[in-house]
Amino acid sequence: MDRRHALALLEDPTTAVEGLAWFAQRVAALPDSVRAAFDLACAHEALDHTGATAEACERALRLGLDQLPEADQARWHVRYGSALRILGRLEESRAVLEGGRALFPDDGALPVFLAFTELAAGNRDAALAVLLAGAAAADPYGSRAGFRRGIEAGAAQFGPR
Repeated sequence: MDRRHALALLEDPTTAVEGLAWFAQRVAALPDSVRAAFDLACAHEALDHTGATAEACERALRLGLDQLPEADQARWHVRYGSALRILGRLEESRAVLEGGRALFPDDGALPVFLAFTELAAGNRDAALAVLLAGAAAADPYGSRAGFRRGIEAGAAQFGPR
């Protein structure tokens, strides 16, 4: 099995356990691989395993995010910041997402997820400011499309659109 096949298995509830097991085995076989840790975080996130997503993101951070391509580094910030928000660790979420915005100012998903954190913390004005700044920024890589499900789910928490 390869990564692409394992990702496809995650999309089907009847095979998701098999897909997740492949990613976990990969981490066990490659304990120093940032890629394996990040991919495991992605697999857990796809299955709404928020605590496990955060743990795998923390492992990737310890191993060195700079070993990932920049697009995946930005995705790590979104994924980890979002997991922290869902776990109620709002200050940590804000710090991760703001750090990501500083490193990747053109990433369109980071301000959206930072706004979700601000809304969760009761900071509606800050959330609006972040969203407006993000809307004004360019999105040359189309990163918002890659996080569409998460953006829609987060927006649904805060009322009708």
